[in-house]
Amino acid sequence: VGTHGFAELYQKKLGEVYELHMKQRTGDKNEGLAMLIRRSAFRDIEVLCEELEPDFCDRVAMYAKLTHVDSGCRILVANTHLTVAHADNSHDIPFCRPRQMEQVLHRLLAAQCCDAVFLCADMNSDHLEKEPS
Repeated sequence: VGTHGFAELYQKKLGEVYELHMKQRTGDKNEGLAMLIRRSAFRDIEVLCEELEPDFCDRVAMYAKLTHVDSGCRILVANTHLTVAHADNSHDIPFCRPRQMEQVLHRLLAAQCCDAVFLCADMNSDHLEKEPS
């Protein structure tokens, strides 16, 4: 992702054991999401990334379909980071976060091929940050 050195650091230190997948936020954001999947524990790995609405929030989600090697279970893992209101933005949280979560849940519910589903997310809090970030 855009944070300087992040991908290189994790690839160098963990690349032999983990498969690294990353998705940068939209807009001019230099951060994003990452998934590290243990190579020896999973096979048939498919990772899909999605830009979440509304566009002005610059949020993304990642979905990984994988098969657990030992059990044969098909697993779907979702990872996202929902919008938070800050003093320096005008994001309407009652509108933005539910819309983002609706997109994620729609994709999870549509995936009927899985034995287990995991939703990982930073869902942020409901308060408005008072200081600019």
